[in-house]
Amino acid sequence: MALFSFINRLDKRERRLELLSLTLLAVLLVVTPLIWSVVPEKVLILKQDTGAPDSYNSRSALWMFPLVGIIIYAALSIIKHYLIKYRETPAPGEEPEHTTTVWVLRLVKVIAMAGLIISVLEVWVAASKDSNAATAGVVLETLVLAAIFLIAFREVMAKYGKRG
Repeated sequence: MALFSFINRLDKRERRLELLSLTLLAVLLVVTPLIWSVVPEKVLILKQDTGAPDSYNSRSALWMFPLVGIIIYAALSIIKHYLIKYRETPAPGEEPEHTTTVWVLRLVKVIAMAGLIISVLEVWVAASKDSNAATAGVVLETLVLAAIFLIAFREVMAKYGKRG
């Protein structure tokens, strides 16, 4: 697919982050209809600090999460593309201009996609009347959060941890 042909030109670490964010977007696009099909029509309980129900929304609001994911993925990819395309040739021994910005944008895409998946799972947990399903949702949220934290930590350490 020509749209994603740029991935082949990336180095191994950049390719891994790009493919991970794309995979998380695909998971978001698959998980949302599954969650949508199991939650009741009126869900998304917005609670105040007291814990009392504040209002209810239709489950169709779940479609906002994949839409936001697609917009974030596309916007960050476009910005990143132009940062790479129009950067100047670096001086010998220097890092190319915008390299850190592009790296941060790749990491932000991964974190944003994971956050949207966690948000969809949280709707499932909040709407679940079955304690086993709610527990499974919380476990999945925790696993996604732990995996993304580990990935972000490893990326930061790989980029900045070896300096001394």
